[in-house]
Amino acid sequence: MRIYLSKMHPLIMLLLIGPVLAMTVNAGVVWQARDTANEILVFEVNKKIPATAKTIGQFKIGDKGFTTDCQYQRVIEKAQEKARKAGGNAIQITELKEPDIWSSCYRIRGNILFIEDIDSLSQVTAAVVSTPVPGSDTATYATIYFYRPKNFTGSAIGYNINLDDSVVWRAVNNSRYEIRVYKEGKQKIWAKTEAKAIIPLSIQFGRSYYIKCSIAMGMWVGQPSLDLIDPEQGRPEYERVSSRARK
Repeated sequence: MRIYLSKMHPLIMLLLIGPVLAMTVNAGVVWQARDTANEILVFEVNKKIPATAKTIGQFKIGDKGFTTDCQYQRVIEKAQEKARKAGGNAIQITELKEPDIWSSCYRIRGNILFIEDIDSLSQVTAAVVSTPVPGSDTATYATIYFYRPKNFTGSAIGYNINLDDSVVWRAVNNSRYEIRVYKEGKQKIWAKTEAKAIIPLSIQFGRSYYIKCSIAMGMWVGQPSLDLIDPEQGRPEYERVSSRARK
């Protein structure tokens, strides 16, 4: 049976095609309604993503041969920016390559995600360091300054610095690094070699935290030492350390 729409009563036509139009419009709402000012969550390698996560693209951050700004946190920020431009609100890292004889850079690839119920998620499994949103100020984040002064003892030994479940820096002799944290509340800074050092923090936006890193000789490879330093002492100590940022 053929239906000639041109001869149909306008009210009947509207009843027939209205649901189709509504479906067409609603199909794109989920991508347009999100607030692009939200932080981009990071799910690291082997971290489980929510069942509601939708993959809307992929990303790859590599070494182009002359790349220098490629420490771990920087490549994460580049991936977050790609996700923001694509309309995502999270990234999932599926492959991570650390610096080696072929490259001094961290290299990552993964998926760009959109998670509808992201505000209700526990962020324990996600990284809390994200790309600053244009127009933001220190009322929206806290700053942590990590530094490891030059010291002959244990100078060849480096170790990863972790913020909760995320690696944020690699502490090597005579280096420093700065991160912004977009999540308030109780968190912990920790490092581990043959022993583990932990500093519990209660993060507050607008605050600066100085973490002095060093190494104490242990039985086999040395033990990390972490100290929370008062900003009045920490600021000048941080500035005296080499400006090179290692990750």
